[in-house]
Amino acid sequence: MAIVPHDWSRAIGNHARTSLERNAGAGWHLSLVAGVSLQATALWAQSSPLGVQLIAKGSFDARAEDLSGLAEPMADMTQSRLGGLGSAIDYTGRGDTFVMLPDRGPGDGGSAYKCRVQVVEIPIPCSIAPGAPTIHVEPRLIATHLLTGEDGSNLVGNSGAYSIATPQATRRYDPEGLRVLTDGTLLISEEYGPRVDRFNASGKRIAALTIPALFVVATPDGSPENELPPRNATGRQPNRGFEGLAVSPDGTHALAVPQSPLIQDHALDEGGERAGRNIRLLELPLAEDRRGRQLVYHLESANYGLSEALFLADGALLVIERDGKKGAESRFKRIHRVDLTNATDVASVDSLPENKLPTEIHAVDKSLLIDLLDPEFRLAGDEFPEKIEGLALGPVLADGRATLIVTVDNDFKSTQPSDFWVFALPPGGR
Repeated sequence: MAIVPHDWSRAIGNHARTSLERNAGAGWHLSLVAGVSLQATALWAQSSPLGVQLIAKGSFDARAEDLSGLAEPMADMTQSRLGGLGSAIDYTGRGDTFVMLPDRGPGDGGSAYKCRVQVVEIPIPCSIAPGAPTIHVEPRLIATHLLTGEDGSNLVGNSGAYSIATPQATRRYDPEGLRVLTDGTLLISEEYGPRVDRFNASGKRIAALTIPALFVVATPDGSPENELPPRNATGRQPNRGFEGLAVSPDGTHALAVPQSPLIQDHALDEGGERAGRNIRLLELPLAEDRRGRQLVYHLESANYGLSEALFLADGALLVIERDGKKGAESRFKRIHRVDLTNATDVASVDSLPENKLPTEIHAVDKSLLIDLLDPEFRLAGDEFPEKIEGLALGPVLADGRATLIVTVDNDFKSTQPSDFWVFALPPGGR
């Protein structure tokens, strides 16, 4: 049986150890997370990539087991494999405790992997001097929570677990984005629908946010090729739905981030190859007085995609834009700082062009924060992973620098660990 605590406080236990918690108290709701963001935004508001320091690295073993206790065989493993958990991460605001999210499991939708979240401890030392060598940290798994539908049935990664006749019976789920809300519930985005749902602390879905129809394929299918034109003329591309999720510091809205352009936004050329470079970022109201918008992110290449987004307290975002290559073939793995101020709301625009936008539409502005392939970080090389997919703010260091945790989705491969990297971001003005 799964070891699933019924509330996060039980899962966390007494793991308080950082200067953040000593200063802020024992609570770990979004008020603390927002507090981290408020401090962190000031730290990197004027920073440049040259001031970023890689302070720590760590990983979960590729063959490690989680705490679900599920022994059913699945591909070359069992259901309890601790894999894929770098698809998303968020900080609880307390101690060294984070929540991490695996995606749909092994086999590209071909397995009935039971979706879940993992509560982990990443012990980031409070005092690390600027310029000090990168250290290794050992993470620890605290709890495993299985994700279920409103009726308590398991949500699974199998692409065929859907129903057109009875949509509410659909159980296929590909979770990719995760944020902790003020009351301790979780907001999760997924790719199949695509959907954005709210889950309670035990992993049960309690609400679904309304997604505009233009993001959803009208004719879903278990085979990706059958979700493309001509069967579907609009909606997300297969396995290219809501890859990232951010929540504003004031909690009034979320931002769901597709991995690639929608079909109707000239995503593909006549030969079915990726051609579109304009992604719609979907703003979703979390408060009654908030109105949603759609903003355009312009990719550097049609072959790249977005993997994650993280709101800062000033309303800007951090966004991962990357290629689909690994090892020495990797060419583009970057974290951008994104300014939404001058972006045009395109909610009323039926179709975006393949590349250049008309003069009346302004995309978001972006600037480089971290180039993960920069030789300074010594991450590039034959072992560099393909799927850089998670972003979270961590505790503030004793010297006032913010920490940023970047995680890797290992796709449940038995030979590839689930890596994570901890960066320190410089105080503004330095």
